[in-house]
Amino acid sequence: MLRALLLAPPGAGKGTQGDRLAEVYDVPHLATGDMLRQHVAEHTPVGLEAKRFMDRGELVPDRLVVDLVARHLAGPEPLIEPIRLGELVGEVRLEGIDKPLNFIVDTGASVSVVSEKLVTDEDLNTYIAPVRMRVYGAAGIADDVKTVLLPKVMLGSLTREQITAAILDMEPVNETAGFTQNGILGGNFLSHYRVSFDFQRALIRLEPLKKTAKTSDSPTVQPM
Repeated sequence: MLRALLLAPPGAGKGTQGDRLAEVYDVPHLATGDMLRQHVAEHTPVGLEAKRFMDRGELVPDRLVVDLVARHLAGPEPLIEPIRLGELVGEVRLEGIDKPLNFIVDTGASVSVVSEKLVTDEDLNTYIAPVRMRVYGAAGIADDVKTVLLPKVMLGSLTREQITAAILDMEPVNETAGFTQNGILGGNFLSHYRVSFDFQRALIRLEPLKKTAKTSDSPTVQPM
């Protein structure tokens, strides 16, 4: 099998020649620049770290590039085990909380959720809304569920404002998963995007939809 390393200044034609060699010898072509840009666009951990250097006009450190190439040469990365189809975990930021939070990205949930523990630990009581919900879930039906109106919810570079979330006990889910999950991103956030899951690489892609009319991010619910 051909193994070749092409070294040349930017614009010299490494990509063109690499594509031709890959086609002739039927071997994979790894272009580190393309790989880095893809990871940045998909907000992977490697991409987020690399972006800090790229935004400053600096070269991405060798350790990151070598790790990136090694991952690809090693073959498909292990899967993140989804709880069910349509779910993976993503890092979410909420206005007023400095640290990133683990949220399940669930296309099957019509409304977003925050855990009772998060509301208590981060003092989100100031966001408690007067609306109560009836929630249908795997554990059954819960009535008179409290809600919060989150001023800003961020997933990667994507931001939505005024997101209503039900407050639920997520400790049983956390015990099953083996790590802390602080909430669920549901339909009132995800409905603004075309969502696709790459389970092989444990990635979530969200492509903004073009709105034809202004809509609210908060679901229509009946007061209890």
